[in-house]
Amino acid sequence: MPAGSPPFPGTSVAPGGLEVIVPQGDKSSYTGKQKRRAAHIEEGYKEKGVSTDEAEARAWATVNKEEGGGKKSGSGRGKKPNRSSSRKGARKAAASRRQKSG
Repeated sequence: MPAGSPPFPGTSVAPGGLEVIVPQGDKSSYTGKQKRRAAHIEEGYKEKGVSTDEAEARAWATVNKEEGGGKKSGSGRGKKPNRSSSRKGARKAAASRRQKSG
């Protein structure tokens, strides 16, 4: 670990060597649709047996990857979402259902 780097993820070292927890996870800049998508993805992970904290982290990581983070103002900032992660999961689920039924 390089000198001066924080000892744990999500922390930083303040002047004087004090370790400070960095606040993360402010969801106020996300649209309602993004919040609903994250909740739905999180439920899917929980059904697979993933812990609540890990499911939430994975869900928001997926939303961020596909949609580029929270809402941003300004003209020309709209960008088509990349839904490759969702498509991959849907294909795997469909293949799994086909194997079970046949």
